[in-house]
Amino acid sequence: SIYFINTDTGFAVGGVYGQKFIILKTTNGGNTWVTQSSGTGNQLMSVHFTSSEIGCVVGYDGTIKTTTDGGINWVSQSFQGNQFLYSVFFINPNVGYLACDDMYIYKTINGGSTWVQKTTIGVPAGTLYLFGIFFIDSNTGYATGGWTGYNGTILKTTDAGETWIAQTLPINNQLYSI
Repeated sequence: SIYFINTDTGFAVGGVYGQKFIILKTTNGGNTWVTQSSGTGNQLMSVHFTSSEIGCVVGYDGTIKTTTDGGINWVSQSFQGNQFLYSVFFINPNVGYLACDDMYIYKTINGGSTWVQKTTIGVPAGTLYLFGIFFIDSNTGYATGGWTGYNGTILKTTDAGETWIAQTLPINNQLYSI
């Protein structure tokens, strides 16, 4: 995942199994990148910032790391499970959302200190995986993913993530990003 705060400053996360999982930062539009210590042995999947100082990265086994100093230091946040967290999106420094592998979307209203599970669309456990999440304003958001058997899905909320409705799609492929 990659996220730019402005035309010069951006962050990327990733890694290879069995190797160091990294956070990269650029301050010159991507011409050069500096490695930052992630402090985790878990795969990092998504990065999002709400300002030049406040950001969050998420990954496998419930990994959540936040920064309040532009990525100099990353602090672990607790999460109530060991799900694979595929995508994070904050609409402001306090309100954010997670898309993960257990068919649920999680919401925080306190900057990631606690996360509340939101029911997606009432499907059997282990059948829906959510890979991407994005909000266009404080109420309207979308999540992408797929069902067991690789049927793709897009979920939509218009009430700040309280309820989610599946959209009809003309494809059967999983969708990984939005």
